[in-house]
Formats: sequence, C-alpha cells, structure tokens
Amino acid sequence: MVNDSPDNRMELLALQSMAKSTAHSDHVVEIFDFWFNTNVNEHIYRSFILMRLCEGTLESHVAQIRESTQHVTSQQLFVIMDQILSGLQHCHEHGICHRDLKMSNGTPPYSLLNIVLFHNDRCSCHGLPHGKSWVLADFGFSTISKISSSTISTTRRGTDAYRSPEIADVNFDTDGNLQPAEVSRKSDIWAIGCILFRLATTDRRAPFWNDYAVVAYKRQYPGHDVPQLTEFDNPALSETIICPDTGLVMQVWEQINIILKLCFERNPAARPTAAHLRERFEACALNCWFSTFVGDLARMTLTALCAASI
Repeated sequence: MVNDSPDNRMELLALQSMAKSTAHSDHVVEIFDFWFNTNVNEHIYRSFILMRLCEGTLESHVAQIRESTQHVTSQQLFVIMDQILSGLQHCHEHGICHRDLKMSNGTPPYSLLNIVLFHNDRCSCHGLPHGKSWVLADFGFSTISKISSSTISTTRRGTDAYRSPEIADVNFDTDGNLQPAEVSRKSDIWAIGCILFRLATTDRRAPFWNDYAVVAYKRQYPGHDVPQLTEFDNPALSETIICPDTGLVMQVWEQINIILKLCFERNPAARPTAAHLRERFEACALNCWFSTFVGDLARMTLTALCAASI
C-alpha cells in the first residue's frame, strides 16, 4: 500500500513496465501479473504483484558458507556477480532503476522481501552446483530512468549502508527544506559494489556500515578512503589472473579492488555501467579458468615426465 506521490507513481509505472515487458531475463524474477486498487478519497494505491516463488537469498547462502568456516571461491563469486549483473543490465536496458539492491531485504518471517534470490532450476547460460540460478527481485522501490539521465526523488529510497552518496547525503535549502536527491542507474552500481565487497569477504566485512560512513567517504573525511580487500579477507581469492586493463598478472582479490574503486566513484557519472562490469567479470572468470587449466596441465605433464624418468 502506497500513498499517492510523484515518487510512488514512478514506482508503480516501473512495476507495470516490468510486468508487461515481453522480453525476459533468466536473472530477473518473473512477474506474471501486476494490478492495483485505488481509493480516490484517501489517495491510496494498493498494489499486488504475482511473481515466481524463489527459495532463498544470497545473504542466507553466504551465511551457510561462512558458518561452515569456508570462503566464497573465485568461481562462485564470478558466476554470482555475472548473473546479478545480467539481471541488472536487463533492467537498465528497459529503463528501470532498481534503487534497493542488496544481498537481502529482511530475515524470516519477512523472506518475501528478499532482493537477490535463487531458484533450483538451471538457467540457460550457466550451470551452478545444485542448479542455483540467481535473480533480482522486489521492484517496489524501482523507478523509470532514461539512459544517461537521473530521476529527481523527494524520498531517499534504499537501505542504510547500501545507499549511494547522492542518496545518503541529506542537504537542505536556505528555508530548511529537504532537497530532493538525483537518482540514476549509477546508484545501482554503487549497491553492486557493496554486494561485491560483502560477497568477496564471505560477508565478514562490509564496505560501509551506515549512511554516515557513506557521507563521510563522499566528503573525503580523514580515514574514509575507498573500501578495499586485503589478502587476509579471503584465502580463496589468491588465485592469479590477468588484468583485462593492463595485462598484468595479479591475484583475484587485487582485481576485485580495481572493480570496487570503479563502483565507489564519488561522482556517479564516473561509475561503469552494468554491461561494462559484466564484461569485466566474464573476462576475469575466463582468465581464472584458463590459469587453473594451464596449472593443472603443467602439473599433469610434470607428473608424467617424472614417472617416465623413473
């Protein structure tokens, strides 16, 4: 149930667009129908969304890995990020800005509010252990956003610690009125950086714990530098790959730090698109697979040579 306001009308338009779209992505939850009732006297819309039932969240999946004292592996990270970005790219290409991306939007019994979900059918483009396919959901805060433009929002949608600086930083005019925020697709890219950081650390660390930390980072207060991984955050990310930009050999966690710098650009216009990030992750995944293949081949060859010399 939402009140009648410019923001809420844009959110309803975005939901209608997602429901009526003939194009479908394997990594956006299927919306089968959307309808709403109106109460003209009270200026209230009651919206209803019929969507595919999914079975879990990225947050709960990572928690299971963490509780088993394990770490998210390079392969898991690359596949999950690629699928999330595939869904986000689909949304952006159809003029939808999500505005509330995160690993989970609640804990039981509020599991219907989850953002990044999985279902146990294999998607057409990836095969994951146990058949998990990751999808974006909950477009309740989404809005229409044209290419290369921003949307003026009088409300600061999103979630604490995932909101971008342009949304988190509250400003007032000379009369003390709250100034509206400019929201664009690049606000979603900031949230992607937050998800990536948490995923890479198996959710043992967060890049920002609240909006205050985000604002301090935006204003470049001392001690608030771009969040970065260390070699101790995740031993499973110590594999070597070739950087798509420089051609230099580096460890996976170092490449992730380069991506985090791009996502956490203070200027929204300087952040990459979902399509660009997806291309980068696919290149990293290919490099990681190739390095592993070459390493395994070299070890097999060395073993064979040693056996032959005996």
